[in-house]
Amino acid sequence: MSRDEGVFSDNPPGLTDRLKVARVGIAGCGGIGSNAAMLLARAGVGTLVIVDFDRVETRNLNRQHYFTGHIGMPKVMALKSQIEGIPAGTAVEALEVRIDRGNAASLFESCDLLIEALDLDESKEMLLNTWLEGMPGTPVVACSGLAGTGDSGSVRVDRRGGGLTVVGDGESDLKLGTLSARVSLVASMMALEAVRLLSRDASACESCPVRCSKEVELICNGTEIPLSGFPARALSGTVRGLLSTFRGVDPSGGITLKIGPH
Repeated sequence: MSRDEGVFSDNPPGLTDRLKVARVGIAGCGGIGSNAAMLLARAGVGTLVIVDFDRVETRNLNRQHYFTGHIGMPKVMALKSQIEGIPAGTAVEALEVRIDRGNAASLFESCDLLIEALDLDESKEMLLNTWLEGMPGTPVVACSGLAGTGDSGSVRVDRRGGGLTVVGDGESDLKLGTLSARVSLVASMMALEAVRLLSRDASACESCPVRCSKEVELICNGTEIPLSGFPARALSGTVRGLLSTFRGVDPSGGITLKIGPH
């Protein structure tokens, strides 16, 4: 039995093929990062790049996807071992590194989607600014407001322009304490949003009558400029982010970009 016929036999049709070629970067392997990583692996994401410099502590066990046997281990290694035990065939690049402004982009430069799962507000702000400026076109799913025991209905998905999505209640402070159910709720919603974004291009292509290559073509004054990899994602993300600011426009479909003479 193959990987797809086993673990992913109940996946929504067509989803597994799209996710197995995706690379998702997760900054932080605490309550949000560890739970989101497990969910994305179970969904079928092909590669996860997980980055954290911390080690598992007893106080983490109330909300993070770790167990007593993981106490004292680097979080990235404890999480990697769990993901490899599903088994979903997900490749895990575990980096025990402190994220700072100097490496925030380079650590995740090969990723198709990024998940922000840091605790401190200043660290979040630094990471998001670095990602959005240094990696334009790469979707980012972040979290804000997951503390306390507030109503689950207060947790929302805020899809902003420029490829940024923020999940949470947007206001609760960590001084209220953290609860496994609420943290896991936000992590689950972030994982679902990541899957939605990663599968969106595939569903759009299936409904499109034009059979085209996976490359993005930029045509400038009649000259075709083929793009792929990061340049293609950057161009696509920038254009779709701009279109998302216009009322009544769905940026998830096919887009033709033409640049004529000035």
